[in-house]
Amino acid sequence: MCRGEIGEYPLVTEAAGWDNVRQMRVVLRHLCLLLVLALVVTLGACREESLDAPPVTDQSPGSADSASPSATASEPPQHPSGAKGSIAFQSNRDGDNDIYVFDLDSGEILNVTDEDLDDYHPEWSPDGDRIVFARADGIDLDLFSVDRSGQDVEQLTHDTSNEDFPEWSPDGAWIAFTSDRSGSNDIYVMRPDGSGARPVVKSKGQDVAPSWSPDGSSLVFQTDRSSTFDLYVVDLATGRQTPLVDTKHGEDEFPSWGDRIAAMVTNVRGNFEVTAFDSDGSGGTLVTRNGAGWPDWSPDGRFLAIASPRSGNSEIYIVNAFGAREVNITNDPAQDEFPAWSPHS
Repeated sequence: MCRGEIGEYPLVTEAAGWDNVRQMRVVLRHLCLLLVLALVVTLGACREESLDAPPVTDQSPGSADSASPSATASEPPQHPSGAKGSIAFQSNRDGDNDIYVFDLDSGEILNVTDEDLDDYHPEWSPDGDRIVFARADGIDLDLFSVDRSGQDVEQLTHDTSNEDFPEWSPDGAWIAFTSDRSGSNDIYVMRPDGSGARPVVKSKGQDVAPSWSPDGSSLVFQTDRSSTFDLYVVDLATGRQTPLVDTKHGEDEFPSWGDRIAAMVTNVRGNFEVTAFDSDGSGGTLVTRNGAGWPDWSPDGRFLAIASPRSGNSEIYIVNAFGAREVNITNDPAQDEFPAWSPHS
């Protein structure tokens, strides 16, 4: 083995090795440039392919991306108020007062009593299938019912007196209402077909606008027997009548009994707002602050439907039970009043 070699591999000697090193460096530079160019070309091709090709998703059963669009499309849209269901109300938007139903899920409004007569004060049956209301024929007021689609109108009372402010009992067995058949307004109950009418509240004052307790054992109503309208409760088993709310020098009207009792309270200056009370009349809480009345509770007790003339005409609003987030649901230049929430909302 000669000097300058180790085994069979020659060593770079000082005399001749530096030229070889310089040549190798030049070759390596060229190789690096070629590799860089090749990498740039490859990346460019991949980029073009990714822009032209559709994205690839995992469509295997059970994967997150394999969900069908119909899974979300089947869910009803959320109303801005957060409430759901249907609200009946009276409106003169077609010239006379008719009963309308507003569907909060679809936003559709249906006229269910499209007649050349005035219809007032709708209330729902417990199953949400029918609406009872008062109709004026130019002579007196009688009570009628209609199904929620506007079909099958049935007259329930035929007296020459005035029957008004009907409300179905929670079990559907009775309808409470106001009648002046004895000379002054008193509270009566009758069967849903109009039979079996009998008085449950009689006084020298005007007893108006009954609302059932959730268990159906009592009615809250307004009466002016003490000169101004106050709220009283009658126990239907005993007939005992108890003062509930007496706003000094003001009026307490149009109660709605849910988890609490909401009512339109008017002060001595004539300003009216919705206030909620405990079932014993205590704990009055102001719900609205912009002028509102005619409250009706949602079935879950989270919301109140109210009417307010704050925009110059009466509109139906939804407000939560604490008085926040009021949403106008009618937005019509007509007079929209006396909302009633469907029990199956």
